[in-house]
Amino acid sequence: MVESPASLLDDLLGDLSPEPRAATQVPPPLRIVAPAGSGKTLVLTRRIAVQLTTGRIHATATAVLTFTRAAAFELQRRLRRTLRGPLPTTNTVHAAALSWLAEVARLRGERLPRIESVDELVRRVAPPLTPREHQLLLATLRGSPPPTERIATLATAYTRYCAEHSVLDLDGVIAALAHRLEREPALRDDLGIEWLFVDEFQDSTPAQLRLFRALLGPDLRGLTVVGDPNQSIYAWNGADPSVLTELDVPGMHTVTLTTNYRSRDTLVQSCASVLHPPPLVRGARPGGPPPVVRGFSHPDDEAQSVVRELSGLHNQGVRWRAMAVLARTSRALGAVDAALARAGIPSVTLGHDRVLARLRQRFASLRQSATPLRVVLDELSSSDSDIDDDLLEHVRSQVADLLRADPMARVEDLRDVLDERLARRLNAVTLATFHRAKGLEWFHVRLIDVGARSLPHPGARSAERRAEERRLLYVAMTRATDSLSLSWSDVAPSVLLQPLLAELTAAHSVAPASTVGRARTPSPSRRALLTQRARFARALGVAPHRLVSDAALEGLLRSTPRSYEALLAHLTETPASVREALAHSLWRVIAASYGEKSATSGA
Repeated sequence: MVESPASLLDDLLGDLSPEPRAATQVPPPLRIVAPAGSGKTLVLTRRIAVQLTTGRIHATATAVLTFTRAAAFELQRRLRRTLRGPLPTTNTVHAAALSWLAEVARLRGERLPRIESVDELVRRVAPPLTPREHQLLLATLRGSPPPTERIATLATAYTRYCAEHSVLDLDGVIAALAHRLEREPALRDDLGIEWLFVDEFQDSTPAQLRLFRALLGPDLRGLTVVGDPNQSIYAWNGADPSVLTELDVPGMHTVTLTTNYRSRDTLVQSCASVLHPPPLVRGARPGGPPPVVRGFSHPDDEAQSVVRELSGLHNQGVRWRAMAVLARTSRALGAVDAALARAGIPSVTLGHDRVLARLRQRFASLRQSATPLRVVLDELSSSDSDIDDDLLEHVRSQVADLLRADPMARVEDLRDVLDERLARRLNAVTLATFHRAKGLEWFHVRLIDVGARSLPHPGARSAERRAEERRLLYVAMTRATDSLSLSWSDVAPSVLLQPLLAELTAAHSVAPASTVGRARTPSPSRRALLTQRARFARALGVAPHRLVSDAALEGLLRSTPRSYEALLAHLTETPASVREALAHSLWRVIAASYGEKSATSGA
């Protein structure tokens, strides 16, 4: 029996709350702002299905784009499961642009330029560059303004070389296609794309937005974008969150999702606190424990605490695969990796997995990034191997699925997909950098090395880069669904943790009930200040006198500050990275002595 469109629509909308439901039905152009855990992929796939089911769009004239092969693969899987008919084109922005440029070349009887990697072309054209110069050049090539005259000169030389040698990198494909469509608008009809859905739109570059306008027309009438500006963490790749927040399209609707369905509400609020301003989002799962924060004197001590924490969870029946350890850099994961190995705890490191290394050692076709996946599948299918049969079959299945999605896929496209899926398949603790963890989730997450010297990254000197470091911390924290802990082995915690530390200290800083309704007292008690200092120091794992000396506390008792700002000015010996958080904590005690409920000044 064939289901009616009305019945299909009921199935698609029945389990959605009002905000996601609205997001599926509002006509384009539409911007969906989707915070971490708000179910953006579900909302996007349901919107596509609703628009197709109601006949507002047609699959053959629709493209669904995202920015990583793994994300495109997941979108295809969900659309295949949701839709009962032809699927729209679903791919990465770069892969889709290459296929469209190839179609333009075919239609015009032209030869497609040779495609090479940007890194190889930069090595060929530019003199040796520092890592920072390399990042700046790539961002400029992707549409960002050149920050220096040297970078502008290098970008010009790069562009000239590509033109003279008829070669393009993948970002050059985007620029070339946009230019061609702008010069020949009739080509839009030949490509036939009328509706465009772009996931993770905060990762878009100005050059990609130019392509979207060239595909759909300047008014972007058929555009739907989904993203979260607070999860924009790829500025080095040319991404700009303002492409999402400042998108200027006539008649554009905006739907903002405000419910996190992933994490307990206590964690949702704690994670939001590290952003300025914090997003207005609530957790659909009430309660839950607050994050735990700890400081250590040495990375080995921190690593041993990770072993104890994860072992404790495992002894309570939690599977290893439900846990993750995340760090800002891969180097910071080394001590934990070694400690887990010594303790016999299985682990898998995203991007550096031993299983993948073993596969590459056994199968020659996996060693080269440019090897077509059809070659890999042939080798996997025809070779006898000492690799575990279940594992080998899993890899074959992933390769075959990816080839069905994209017959042009290569080994480099497989690695991200296989990396994440192997981590989920193995019963092992996942180790990952903050960047690699984006888009993933675990029940229990430990963030390490979040000290003052590591976060923000020492190279993040500009206000924009430090803002991205804050967003990166938020992304890492929001990977946890049920419990989160953070630690450092440094002189002090990261300055980015100040709002969280203030919140956690305040949660354990309730003024005694006996003070309510009493007349003002002239000063806080010595015991209250000592207790608050000790509580704050214990949370950081440092000696109380390192935060504020006994002599300084006596000074506070003799001349009690009348405002938060005055207290902050008094804490001259407190480490700068925790000064504001400690001031908030102590001010609550002092404010209580004046009969106030909480600190509002300077907050």
